[in-house]
Amino acid sequence: MKWLSAGSLKDLPREFYDQLVQPRTDGVWFQEPSHFLLSLDFVHPLHDSRRNWTTWVGPMASTIDGHTASIATYVCSAFSATILIARLSVSRFQPKPFDASFWVTLLALLVVLSRVVVSYYVLKYDTVSDALNKKGSGGKLTPHEMENLKRGSILSLVLRLLLTTALWLMCSLLLLLYRRFIRHLPWMKYAITGTWVFIGLSYVGVVLATFLECRPFSLYWQVYPNPGSCIKEYVQITLQAVTNIIIDLILMGISLPIVFVQAQRAAHRLKLIALISLGVFCIIITTLRLAYTFQSSSMQPARTFWASISVLVATFVANAPVLYGAIRLRKREKLSSRSRSYPANVSLRTRNTQRTGQGNTFADDELAIVKHTVVMQTEHMNFGTGESGHSASVEHAEV
Repeated sequence: MKWLSAGSLKDLPREFYDQLVQPRTDGVWFQEPSHFLLSLDFVHPLHDSRRNWTTWVGPMASTIDGHTASIATYVCSAFSATILIARLSVSRFQPKPFDASFWVTLLALLVVLSRVVVSYYVLKYDTVSDALNKKGSGGKLTPHEMENLKRGSILSLVLRLLLTTALWLMCSLLLLLYRRFIRHLPWMKYAITGTWVFIGLSYVGVVLATFLECRPFSLYWQVYPNPGSCIKEYVQITLQAVTNIIIDLILMGISLPIVFVQAQRAAHRLKLIALISLGVFCIIITTLRLAYTFQSSSMQPARTFWASISVLVATFVANAPVLYGAIRLRKREKLSSRSRSYPANVSLRTRNTQRTGQGNTFADDELAIVKHTVVMQTEHMNFGTGESGHSASVEHAEV
């Protein structure tokens, strides 16, 4: 909170004096009202040339315009789509290429691409909330501007629906992946079922908050009289952020048994922990998105900017384990193909090494280790899940 002396206040412009300051009863100091500061989109410099001083009102807050939000949407959506396409392309390595995760990934790709189109028109038409922030309730709008604001406001609701759908689909992808490794544990079945229920109920709750925060529905595009704060949808984004963070925490908790069930070596456990810990980045980005939305008075460019970053981070976190596993599996296939080109097997070369003292190449040693690891992991998974050896080894490679 910034404090100004009484001697400085008399030189302020009249409009700032009336709106910014409130005299205290002791008549010595004046305090700026916080409700006015929260409505500022940028910092106002108050300069008086006669006294040659500059006073900054409120904290420095960066603004995000429509152009910046558009660039962020295009870049983040391009990377997200690339990750999802890569996920679809590596599905052939799985025992069932067209399983539930394949269709969820395909739906997520369509949602990400749809966000690009809808966000373009939302930023082009603008929204009633942004127009009131810029012009105030007393500003006059032409009928053409009113029509564009109505279109933009309605499309902004669709954009928020697409964001919720994208984030929840990424959570579903992670849960589908984790279920493969821990569904044989009896006590984890209830946790998985409860998580599915919470994901479904929270999604319905966020969607209802998106379309029902303003009642009647026409308030979303009403300009005169001022529809109130419901058009900023603070309740919607708060509910969306909180439930999304809760889901991320639940998924991280569910995935912990994988570290102990799947990993026998310390190095492998560290890799699994690193992949699981990526969910922390989703929580951080969601928290920042919520904070900046309130700071920017729910301006649509700021919401679009941080929503695009959230989708990219969530897409990376949800698909990183599978893509990492596909890369490892591809390396194993290359080693296996190279082993078939040699007339002697690994065990024979090992015995020859012991007799003659001639060492194997690095590729031979790595191939022997990989073969031994795959066999042991396949037997372990068959014992725990009862699935086929090919299925177990491929699913293990995914993590």
